[in-house]
Amino acid sequence: MWEIKGNGLTHKSYLFGTNHSFNGTWIDSFTVVKQKLLEAKTIAVEVKGATADKVNTLSVDTTHISIKELFKDSTYALVNNYLKAKGLSSLDNAPENFYSVLGLYFATFGRLIQPNEKENTDAIDRYIEQLGKEKKGIIYLDSGIEKIKTDSIAALNEKNMANLIVWCIKNENNPDSIKLVVNASKPALDEFRNLSVEYNFNQNLPIVYGQLERELILKRNNYWVDKLPSILKTGNVFIAVGLQHLKYKEGLINQLRELGYTVSPVKIVRKYSR
Repeated sequence: MWEIKGNGLTHKSYLFGTNHSFNGTWIDSFTVVKQKLLEAKTIAVEVKGATADKVNTLSVDTTHISIKELFKDSTYALVNNYLKAKGLSSLDNAPENFYSVLGLYFATFGRLIQPNEKENTDAIDRYIEQLGKEKKGIIYLDSGIEKIKTDSIAALNEKNMANLIVWCIKNENNPDSIKLVVNASKPALDEFRNLSVEYNFNQNLPIVYGQLERELILKRNNYWVDKLPSILKTGNVFIAVGLQHLKYKEGLINQLRELGYTVSPVKIVRKYSR
């Protein structure tokens, strides 16, 4: 978590990097993070949650494969029953867009890697968003963003994600499968869980998962930074976005500093371990 002050601000605000695979109860284990979140006048998050309409949630303009095409027959029933058992929205109510599939992937993957967190039905981003709604001070940073034109890359990713969603559900109680997933995801999970993040402020954002993802991160960072000065002037703001948006030269931390803000790390200590 990072404190934002200076450049004419009369109140301090806070910038928090999330990991979309973690559940909301994780944030409760950090007293100072939860405190700043609850004290905030306004909460700013990336996009609307799973119930949002597709125009406001979608920043990629691409071919989308329908939910019923991705999950057919018995597979559809398997996923639907899983969601109902976990207290989540069913596939019948899922918005027809790329982020709907992505959110479902994070929900199932997160429960596989965090078996002790299953009692919480919200991913960390949705958990923070819900608090903002309760406070009646919620801002969606992606609101109004121009869609990125692309080809069928995201649609192909939807097929891969659908297969992974089914695999996660089928292997939920398989210790060997869970170990396999955790080991493959270990670097990204460990940096977040252990608070050992390398921000690499002197390096450019690399292409790790593909040019589309890099373009999305850069475009959204720049769009958000244009909006943040006016948002920060409104008072105490808690900004929660994916951790990747804070890193590297092009990240929000560097860009806010270039605008004249003082952005400093806040020491946080976990009050208990699960």
